[in-house]
Amino acid sequence: MTLLRELKETSGPHLQARHLKLALEETSKMALTHWKSVIAESKKELADTLKRFHDQDRHYAYWLLCGINRQFFELLDGRIPVPNPEVSFDRNYCLSYERPLSLKTLRCIAGIVRRTVNRVRRNSVCYPRTKTFHNRIDFDSSCYTVRSAEDAQLLELMSLQPGKRISLRLKGKSKIRGTLQLIRDTAGTYSLRVYVPQQCEERRKTGKVVGIDLGYTEMMATSEQELLGTDLGKYFSAIADKRGKNSEGRNRMHALFRSLLKKSGKNNLAKAERIRKHNLGRKKQR
Repeated sequence: MTLLRELKETSGPHLQARHLKLALEETSKMALTHWKSVIAESKKELADTLKRFHDQDRHYAYWLLCGINRQFFELLDGRIPVPNPEVSFDRNYCLSYERPLSLKTLRCIAGIVRRTVNRVRRNSVCYPRTKTFHNRIDFDSSCYTVRSAEDAQLLELMSLQPGKRISLRLKGKSKIRGTLQLIRDTAGTYSLRVYVPQQCEERRKTGKVVGIDLGYTEMMATSEQELLGTDLGKYFSAIADKRGKNSEGRNRMHALFRSLLKKSGKNNLAKAERIRKHNLGRKKQR
C-alpha cells in the first residue's frame, strides 16, 4: 500500500483503475494469509498456558483469536475487547456464561494473548516484505484481448496510458483465458503464464494391488513377502545406541552437578560451574 501510494504521487504514467484493483486484491490476500498464520501460530504457543485456565477464561482467550475480527485488532491496539451481546458474532459467547468476567481478569488474559501474538509476529511469522522492483504483473480478462493471425497469435495488453494497448506476438497458439501473468526474467526475456484447469487422471483399473507395511528393522514389507531397506534397522540402532550412551554420561554429570551444588566451599562451586559450562551445555566447546 505504501509503494502504491508513493507511485500515485509521482509524476508520469500511473496504474489504471483495473491494475490498481488487481494490486489491491493481491495485497489483501497476502495480508489475510499473514494474519491467519499469526493466529494459528499463537494458538499453538498458548496451548500449554491455556490448559491451566478455567473454562470461561480459556473461552475468552480463544474468542480473542477467533479469526480476523474486531476483537483481534482491538487487542493489537492495546485495548481490552469486551463481548457485546447485541452483536451477532459475540452473542454466542455471551450466552455461554451467565456471569461475565471482571475487568481485571479480562485485562490479564488479554495481556497474555497480546504478548504471545507480538512474540509470534516478531520471531515466527514476519510480515512479507515487498520490493520496489517486481518482475511480474497480472492481467484479468478485461485487461487483454487475443487476436489470431494466419501465422501467429497476438496478445494486446492494457498499458499505463488509457486507450493504448501493448501488442505481443506469442510463440505458438493456445487457448488463453482467465488471469494472465506476464513475467520478465533477469535476461530480459518475457514469458506468459496461463491458468489451465488441471484434469486428474483416472485411477488405473488394471494391474495388481500390493500392500505395504512400514517397519523399523526393514524400511517396508510388501504383501508378497518382499523386504525393502533391510539395513535400515542397523542404521537406526547405531544412532539410538550412540544417543543412549551420550544420555547416560550426561545424566551422571548432571547428578554430580546437583551434588556439588549442595556442598559448601568455593572449589565445589567452581567445579559445578565448569561442569555446567563444558558438560551440560548444548554448545560444543573447542
